[in-house]
Amino acid sequence: MIKISNIIEELFENNQWLAFGIQNKLLNLSQVAKFLLPVISTRAKKEVSEASILMAISRLQHKYSKKHTHLPNFKIENLSINTDLTITTYNKSPQTHKDINNFYGYLQKHNEFITVAEGLKEINIIFPSKYKSTLKTKILTKPKNLTNDVSAIIIQYSSTYLEIPGFLMFASQQLYMQNINIFEISSTATELIFFIDKKCSKLAFETLLKFLGR
Repeated sequence: MIKISNIIEELFENNQWLAFGIQNKLLNLSQVAKFLLPVISTRAKKEVSEASILMAISRLQHKYSKKHTHLPNFKIENLSINTDLTITTYNKSPQTHKDINNFYGYLQKHNEFITVAEGLKEINIIFPSKYKSTLKTKILTKPKNLTNDVSAIIIQYSSTYLEIPGFLMFASQQLYMQNINIFEISSTATELIFFIDKKCSKLAFETLLKFLGR
């Protein structure tokens, strides 16, 4: 039988944010217990009460008060902004797929920024707003959604972060703390792009530079 205390201790040992929070008594333990309830119940493969989780976390907090936990020191290699972008969303179909590929090729020939994200039923395109008229001639399908005045905050980082949990959460958390809404997120192996409202560009850039700059 898996002990609840062992599950909770493993969760905290593998999450520096939780460990730092209880060590410095920054967290409302009752809310943490409520938040972790479904995670712990799934791991334990049985129903677990909030009270039992809270008791285990309280005991763990006493243990962690004698430790010294550091938050991860994430640093980026480059930070840049691409402004005046548009996000369009289309329902997925063979014809729309073909038209989007055509539009993608057109922007590639002009060495312009474009990113395409494909889900099960939708396709997103993010591109410079100055090509909206061209888009209408190449994709005749009416978009499901269209958002203008978008900026891309582009973060480049070391490939070593691929093996370290928490980088995406840490970067996005800094924007959330500034009440900056993230429209879309795109990523590759060593690049992370947040698409946000253009008017928040300066605040987002300065915030990420402060917390992630070398």
